[in-house]
Amino acid sequence: MTRPEETEHGQAGRGDALAASPVGFDDFYQETFPLMVAALQQRSHLDEAAAEEVAQDTFATLLQKWELVRAATNPTGYALVAARRRSIDLRRKFREVSLDLDALLEFVPDADAEHALAAVEQLRALDGLLGLLSPMQRQVFYLHFHFGLESREIADRLGITPSTASVHLHQARKRLRVHLINNDS
Repeated sequence: MTRPEETEHGQAGRGDALAASPVGFDDFYQETFPLMVAALQQRSHLDEAAAEEVAQDTFATLLQKWELVRAATNPTGYALVAARRRSIDLRRKFREVSLDLDALLEFVPDADAEHALAAVEQLRALDGLLGLLSPMQRQVFYLHFHFGLESREIADRLGITPSTASVHLHQARKRLRVHLINNDS
């Protein structure tokens, strides 16, 4: 029995490979991920690393809703719209997240006040650079370098795994290093 959206040839009239037969999530991911990253780079003006991160987050959500996604008339379109919306949501959150550097001084013992003031000044200098990071990379970077937390402690506070915290810290360092090297030349 054919579905209503299928044509006489057994394919939906969308023209993509997903129309030919129901596919598993892994196949859908392999086929759609590069398209999603390219679309995010072009439409949302994200760099490749940020586009990949948004795409990964989107696919995590799509996996949870896989039956709904697979039943959609155009699963690829559904996925691309979901990714676009996620990138918009992240931009909104990014605008809301700012470091209240002066408030940090309240948590510093008096003996370390001079050191803390120097750290705050360094963070102010980095504030523009921190804008290059995704919200999660910024949080992990900040918790590691300001509070000296290790990946396990960061993971506990943010509700992620220690390996995820390590990956975000590595990506943050790499992104900042690449930006600084490219802008020093």
